[in-house]
Amino acid sequence: MDEPAAFPTSAEITSTAGPLLIGALITWLLMGIYIMQAHSYFRTYKDPCSIHLLVLVLTALEFIHWILATCAAWFYLVKAWGDPSGLLSFPKEVLLMVASCGLTSMLVQTFYCWRIWMMAYDNWLLRGAVVLIEGCSLAQGILSMIGSFMVLPDPTIPHFAQHRRIFDAASFGSLVANILISTCMLCIIFRSRNNGTKLKFNQLICIIVKTGWATSILVATTVALAFNYPSKNYSRAIFDFVQTMYAISVLTNLNAREGQRQPGAEGSIELNLSEIYIQTSIMDADSRVSYNAESMRTPAHSLRAPQKSFRSSITKPFSGRF
Repeated sequence: MDEPAAFPTSAEITSTAGPLLIGALITWLLMGIYIMQAHSYFRTYKDPCSIHLLVLVLTALEFIHWILATCAAWFYLVKAWGDPSGLLSFPKEVLLMVASCGLTSMLVQTFYCWRIWMMAYDNWLLRGAVVLIEGCSLAQGILSMIGSFMVLPDPTIPHFAQHRRIFDAASFGSLVANILISTCMLCIIFRSRNNGTKLKFNQLICIIVKTGWATSILVATTVALAFNYPSKNYSRAIFDFVQTMYAISVLTNLNAREGQRQPGAEGSIELNLSEIYIQTSIMDADSRVSYNAESMRTPAHSLRAPQKSFRSSITKPFSGRF
């Protein structure tokens, strides 16, 4: 007669079920924040259909991720409780979460690439960086989904270990894409920041940089924990809610335009990013011309021609709705 399996030790519970409990609790908390952000967005903004479609897809993926994370936590904390072999394995929901996270991060990074491409219309270096970012984003998203479906038929730790390099490459690609996105946004801030303007354009990009670095730090921490503790579930405490952080970062940036509403204005907002950029540049030019007029004491009519020339030179075609 076989003896019953020994109950897992406190250390085993801490390294397996503990991170999953933390990840599940934070996922539920962030899901509430996401629902509030999505509700605010759909009530306030009239964006192009492509942006609305992106938010709808992200919302659908978030609800799927929410269900999968809850099912995974239920498996470890309830169904497999007291079974050491169960605590050291993983359900199929975990692999589906990996594929869902890869798809979500790919969509979010593509959205940021589009914004950088539109704002860096006169800088081919930044546009070249966008191509590199999009390549990393597509690679990590595809690798995440391929690796998940390769392990899905046999979701065991030995089978997962055979394909671990695929998941490591996907995590590293996502980390590189996040860092490059934040760096490009910092470059755009430094290009547009002048003494006369710290207006809407810079405020919006600052929010992008902050949320971009937040997701970068989370992904970097997940990668570090996975490499340093390959046999533990420590990285799962962060991985479970990284996808939700990606989606929240998009809605945070879209909803940041609420602060740009004119006092007393009501109704929906439709903001053209190109108009902000051009108006900001024109105000910079006007402030520089006024400063020169005051310091040099030159007649005002002699400054009108350069000011008009500057306006005509910066109003290049710059299409695209934000």
